[in-house]
Amino acid sequence: MADPCRTPALPGVFPARVVVVAVLLALSACSDRPTVAECTESFRNFVRLNTGSILSEAELDRMTREALTQEMAEEVCVNKKSGAQVRCEIAAESLAARRACEPAAEPH
Repeated sequence: MADPCRTPALPGVFPARVVVVAVLLALSACSDRPTVAECTESFRNFVRLNTGSILSEAELDRMTREALTQEMAEEVCVNKKSGAQVRCEIAAESLAARRACEPAAEPH
């Protein structure tokens, strides 16, 4: 008896779900946008670096929650930065390293 869950193999024809998954993966690769969570972590690291790492984790969390709304994160970060830039900012161990994450300014 044939398995009803198995899609019959047709030579040279991809199942529709394979095509859909491939298209979705290609589109996601083209839009390397950071998430709100990544933007929040980037901002948190920015505060940490600017305060000389003197704040406790709880103080960093509080300042981040109070200063950064989701709308601000989306407007300033998600819509204007690449995922690679934000991941670089999160990993930065100094303000100089964080500045190095910024894309080169375009000549006028």
